[in-house]
Amino acid sequence: MAEFNALSRVLIDEWERRKGLKGQLTPAETANGYLKRESYRIIVHYVAQGRSRFFENVVRQDGRGLTARVKLEENPFHFGLLALFADDSVVSKQDRSLFSMQMLYAYRHGIPAEFLIGFIYQAGSKEEIKRKLGEGSIEPGFEKTFSKDISAARICTFR
Repeated sequence: MAEFNALSRVLIDEWERRKGLKGQLTPAETANGYLKRESYRIIVHYVAQGRSRFFENVVRQDGRGLTARVKLEENPFHFGLLALFADDSVVSKQDRSLFSMQMLYAYRHGIPAEFLIGFIYQAGSKEEIKRKLGEGSIEPGFEKTFSKDISAARICTFR
């Protein structure tokens, strides 16, 4: 638990630093781009090991309630973000909903963390991704890596 909390603190510190950066930043270099990518990397680590329940334990240990709208088995990224960011000022409820949908859609396609932001931009708007998730849509070229079942999804290596 201490290691997980330390990871959370590192993410928040870097997110805050990046919020103050000036100049032209690519979407992946922005504060939110960094936060999404690195949160995704951490959450995927737990999901791939079959340890998604860990997120519930973190949330409960922090004394917070679990949502009844989202089921852990359906979207562990929602719970992962809730566990990583206890403070809604870092990731608001609306952002958690959006980010977790984007992450879930990417994970089902086998997208590694380093390609997350680009994949999200190519996949479409919040509404499009929500619709695609509901329909079980598969992005062109990902037919062999797509998995509707979150427990069967695997990250591609593209090497």
